[in-house]
Amino acid sequence: MNTHVRSCSKSLFGNLYMLEVCSAIAEAYPERVSLMALVGEQALSPSVYSSPLRRLVEGGFLQDLGHDEEDYRTRWYEPKPSPLWEAAKELRRSIGEAA
Repeated sequence: MNTHVRSCSKSLFGNLYMLEVCSAIAEAYPERVSLMALVGEQALSPSVYSSPLRRLVEGGFLQDLGHDEEDYRTRWYEPKPSPLWEAAKELRRSIGEAA
């Protein structure tokens, strides 16, 4: 991940990972997402994405769907329709290009 994107995310949203999380959700939209799916192949602790996810739920951008009956360890979230998702993709792209 581009450190410039994280620096801009911290300046704009008060969290290094918020833009990263929002753009990852935007890529999956309208499908549901989980913390582990968002972290994916990155060498990050899932805990760094927990705060942005919680803030997105509190802000009404995500609906917490809870756990599946088959896999109680995975908590799912459904993105609600919002211009945030396209804006996040565009912002991350433009910041990445400017770096």
